Amino acid sequence: MAKKKPTKAQELKRFRSDFAKLKKLGIVKPRDARSVKPTRHYKQVVKDNLSLLNGRQQAIKVSKTKATELRQQGYKVQNQRVILDKLPGQKVRPNPKSKYGFSVKDEYAGTTRLDVPPAETTNRRLQKFRKLKVDPDAGDQFYATIYGNQTLDIFSSQEELSDYLRAYGNNSESFAEGLTFYQGQHGSSSWYISRAQRRSKGKPPTGRKPKK
Repeated sequence: MAKKKPTKAQELKRFRSDFAKLKKLGIVKPRDARSVKPTRHYKQVVKDNLSLLNGRQQAIKVSKTKATELRQQGYKVQNQRVILDKLPGQKVRPNPKSKYGFSVKDEYAGTTRLDVPPAETTNRRLQKFRKLKVDPDAGDQFYATIYGNQTLDIFSSQEELSDYLRAYGNNSESFAEGLTFYQGQHGSSSWYISRAQRRSKGKPPTGRKPKK
């Protein structure tokens, strides 16, 4: 049986509910969501932010200066909020002292996500990663995930990880957007490291515990 098309009243209720959520996130200017009209502009705003509404992304408030800098580096920024992907086991919070105006912490002990600006190609992303200055006290080992659910072996330096990814990329299409870099100690039993594979191949690879 075909699904019934929602009535205009139901569509309006849904629109205002979505608008209220975006208002709470700071994406739209403050106004009464109970009386806002579904103009072409606001309907497009809701459509463009579906990933925020369904929880796949999050909006983090930063300063005006940081917002401008992040936008120039390729980040998506709206109304002084930087839009970031939500990844399992990670917490993002505003941090005015950080280079990017926010910091990312992984729930696994001793692990920190490194904020490497986006790039159109994998090689350009790796160049930014190699130039990134990291705190030596945060850990001396590095690894990366591709599209969140697949990981690489642990490397002792940024250069080693970068070289491996560059060699891997020679036999694969660009995965610049899917790369996420980490630094930390791998003593946690929660870490399962496996060779990188393309997400399109199907199920995530079976992990193995890192060598001690």
